[in-house]
Amino acid sequence: MDKIQMFEIGLHSYCNRNCGWCPNSKFERSTYKELDEGIFKKLISDLLLADYNRYIGIGRYSEPMFNNNLLRDRCEYIKKHLNVTIVVNTNGDYLTRRNIEDLRVDHLAIMDYDCIGLDKCINKLKSSDIEIQKISYPFVYGRTKTIESVLYYIDWPKNKLLRSKIDKRFKRIQKCLDPVRYLGVEVNGDVIACCDMRNDNPDCKDYIFGNLYKESILDIIKKSKYLEFVSIMKDGLVLKYPDICKYCEKGPSRYTGDDPGYIYK
Repeated sequence: MDKIQMFEIGLHSYCNRNCGWCPNSKFERSTYKELDEGIFKKLISDLLLADYNRYIGIGRYSEPMFNNNLLRDRCEYIKKHLNVTIVVNTNGDYLTRRNIEDLRVDHLAIMDYDCIGLDKCINKLKSSDIEIQKISYPFVYGRTKTIESVLYYIDWPKNKLLRSKIDKRFKRIQKCLDPVRYLGVEVNGDVIACCDMRNDNPDCKDYIFGNLYKESILDIIKKSKYLEFVSIMKDGLVLKYPDICKYCEKGPSRYTGDDPGYIYK
């Protein structure tokens, strides 16, 4: 657990969008399901036992702010029990002054999925009482009274790519430490080791390392299957990587790089 920098949790399954560039357009995310509250609290208890104190993300291909009451409740619970930094990525559709007021989130990233441009994004931040601190396209940085860091990523689809299947035209040329430094929990309890992987993608089925409805996170990270995968990725010999990692050009995420934080490097 000491190597994990980002632990991402899917509180629910629903996304209100169906963007063509997103894997959600290939895999169903229109049905609303929640991660069981007891499973969530057991996970937080286990992270406390493990002295986990890095980043907890809320998302996993859902829109976290769709159920703002659930988001508030779970963030309050996390803050009550863990000394961590809470990160939320949102499409901004539910971004309002009321929805973010007193929200116990440390880093809020808003993605301009519609490419509405700089001026409209700035106006959206101002209408939500977000104080703008710096503009450096494609990023706008700000804060609120309770949220330490707000980042608006302008024209996101022009700068990023998410794939829904293995594409051998794209071959990795550098090692990837994301699976060493990241763990994600899907809404059905499946545990996966990359933010680009998802349990409903057939290409990822071999990289589901356990399920919280059946075993604890502390047991899952001790399993030989997980440890072997992490060892291969950590060694950095790309030729030995599984195809799903070998044919991927994803670089380090903001929170899994050598200098983790909300700023894109």
